[in-house]
Amino acid sequence: MKKLGVIHYNWPGFTFEQFLKFCAGTGYGYVELQLPDVWGKDAADPERNAERVRKQVESFGLKVSALAAHNDFVQLDPAAVREQVERM
Repeated sequence: MKKLGVIHYNWPGFTFEQFLKFCAGTGYGYVELQLPDVWGKDAADPERNAERVRKQVESFGLKVSALAAHNDFVQLDPAAVREQVERM
């Protein structure tokens, strides 16, 4: 079986749960998530939110293939590059 996945931003009108349900129902086995999916935009406890997301993904029989981290390594300032590295 081929490993086929999809990234969340291709379904902007879907809630996170709707996206997972669609992926599982369509036959995708993998999803690529974005940083806001995992850490949450306003999550008081980002690590706990990430664990909740992991369980939610697994509950649909899916696996995470990648995380779009929204990084920017195209920087001229060495301090800005270090900041991106630390963020990762």
